[in-house]
Amino acid sequence: LYQAGARALASGATLYRDFWDLKQPGVYLFHLAAGRLFAFSEVGVHALELVTLLAVALVQVRLLRHALNPPWLANFAPIASMGGYYLVTTSWHLTQPAVLLSAPLVLLLSVMAAPSQAPVRWLLAGGAVALALVFKMAMAPLVAAMALGGLLFEATDRHLDGSALPLEALLGRR
Repeated sequence: LYQAGARALASGATLYRDFWDLKQPGVYLFHLAAGRLFAFSEVGVHALELVTLLAVALVQVRLLRHALNPPWLANFAPIASMGGYYLVTTSWHLTQPAVLLSAPLVLLLSVMAAPSQAPVRWLLAGGAVALALVFKMAMAPLVAAMALGGLLFEATDRHLDGSALPLEALLGRR
């Protein structure tokens, strides 16, 4: 169904007008991108899925390298967050909307744990939230809980690497 929708979109159809489904547009846009980049086939979709998850893994390592002590522990984060998926998945689970949703959620968690400037971190987190909701709106409570967890994390005394938070610096606490 997703491939049929992506092919229809590629030939000029409009989602929800010419082709109707109750799903959010993210999965159809993903299949459309896979079709245009690789091929409108199962191999093309799985290739884009692999490229996407590898890109998220690289971003995750880069963001968490500064948050974890020792920094080399960040190299294991993708194994912990996405490695299990490839260990237990079957062909039926591949490229399901819930699986594609894991990429922006892992990105959201990594961004929230990274010790960067708060505005940059919140901008990246907002982008990850928007991307997640394009794939599956039913996950909005989970995404809201993750964002709330990020706010609470921001209000605690220390980041994962032990550096002071801006709030702590403003208050003059050490």
